[in-house]
Amino acid sequence: MSPEEEKKKPDSVDESPDESAANEKEREPVGVDISALDTYTTLKLFLSILADQAWRKMGLIADPRTSKVEKDLIQAKTAIDCFQFMLKQLEPRLTQDEKNKLNSVLSDLQINFVTHQ
Repeated sequence: MSPEEEKKKPDSVDESPDESAANEKEREPVGVDISALDTYTTLKLFLSILADQAWRKMGLIADPRTSKVEKDLIQAKTAIDCFQFMLKQLEPRLTQDEKNKLNSVLSDLQINFVTHQ
């Protein structure tokens, strides 16, 4: 191969269709079988989802699917109230560090709700 041909040669070799499909599969998000989780782990997962919903519905972060910021304070308040209720149910099973972190999240949500109405 001449030096010019060597320069034009791509750095990587083209993948076969099978390799390409395998690599695409590796990049897909991995799902979690929530039916295998115990109740307390499921509640922690729901708390995370509710906090995310509350931030989005307060209009403080964009929806990752649409990249749009939408404000719906009724839904935000519902998410925060549910977060508070579920946290109370979960507290006896949490470490002190987990309690502190989740109570801090709840406080942040409540303060931001009041200041962004």
